[in-house]
Amino acid sequence: MRADERHVPAGWRPLCPRPRDAFSLGYGYNMSGDPKLFMHGMGYVLSWDLASWVSTAEEILARNDTLGPEDLMLGKWLNLAGKGRNRYDLKPRMYDLSWDMDNLRPDSVAVHMLKDNRRWATTLRYFNVTAGIKPSELYHLP
Repeated sequence: MRADERHVPAGWRPLCPRPRDAFSLGYGYNMSGDPKLFMHGMGYVLSWDLASWVSTAEEILARNDTLGPEDLMLGKWLNLAGKGRNRYDLKPRMYDLSWDMDNLRPDSVAVHMLKDNRRWATTLRYFNVTAGIKPSELYHLP
């Protein structure tokens, strides 16, 4: 993803002054007591240098260390290689929707676990920025 800082959504703005190399951001999770977070599950972003390294890392292929969930394996590879020193956790703006669907936030970056129509409808209703806007009189034109 690439964006000019003036056009970054509000939830991402705190990340703008941060380093842009060797970084990952997403929903951070500790792995086996390691204090370094790995970005798990619902989505994450890697800087170009890390994405390039993963695509060509001989040390990963040499050990054939590729079996497992992709997010967990990526965190393991970064830790073993000493890569990705800039890790940014987007919690609480990136989260699983609760059972009661009462934890939606206006500064959300990602909402996970929208597994049925009821959850989708609740989320879309909450984030509907066009609610209450009168339709254009030109809407009928082709």
